[in-house]
Amino acid sequence: DKVLLLKVLSPNDFLMGDAFNGTHLISETVIGHINHQLALRDELYDALAGHVSEAFYEQIRCHIILGNSQQLTIEHQTILDRFRAQFRAVTISTFDEFMQEISDLLHNYDEQKEARVIRLRTTA
Repeated sequence: DKVLLLKVLSPNDFLMGDAFNGTHLISETVIGHINHQLALRDELYDALAGHVSEAFYEQIRCHIILGNSQQLTIEHQTILDRFRAQFRAVTISTFDEFMQEISDLLHNYDEQKEARVIRLRTTA
């Protein structure tokens, strides 16, 4: 029922662009990849026209992994977070954030697996 268009780029990609009116712009690289992912999303939906409902379109998500938040200042991180919050269909993660998510998932999986084993032992 759900589709994820995943784009994995480089941890060396720049996230922030030039200064503008006392703040910073998001880099052209990030904007370009967002536009490309959204175009692919539209293309996929058009290719499936007649086979899926319009509600399916809302289930197509885009995830872009690029850059490294450890290279950002606190101000730049705030700007990036504000920018990311504006998207409904696109998730932007940096490599370090993505690796932390994977680490957390694996840790939680191990804890759940251990908890199941303990429950099985107590019920036996």
